[in-house]
Amino acid sequence: MNSRTPTGELIGYVGVQQLHDGVIVKIDNSDDRMQVSVRSENGAIYAVSFFGVRSSSLNKPEGMTLYGLAETKGEGGGRHFVFVNWDEEDDAYFEVCADDYAIAAC
Repeated sequence: MNSRTPTGELIGYVGVQQLHDGVIVKIDNSDDRMQVSVRSENGAIYAVSFFGVRSSSLNKPEGMTLYGLAETKGEGGGRHFVFVNWDEEDDAYFEVCADDYAIAAC
């Protein structure tokens, strides 16, 4: 995905406003969980945790500046989340299909 328009039918942007203009700094996977660390524009770190991860698709997401975190209608079960890349010319993308998510300041 190299556009600010997520693929699939947009349900809406989710999460905290601080994700806008944030940068993905780290991704951790374990079993059916995934945690994405995002540094906000003011330097605060937010942990975006996904539970019951069914699949993920990514290309160079670390260092990607975010327009936001969108939820779209996906195929099959689970919820489909897209870290929307701010830079339309960049080929970095990151999508996750999971049962649920949570965001916490670190």
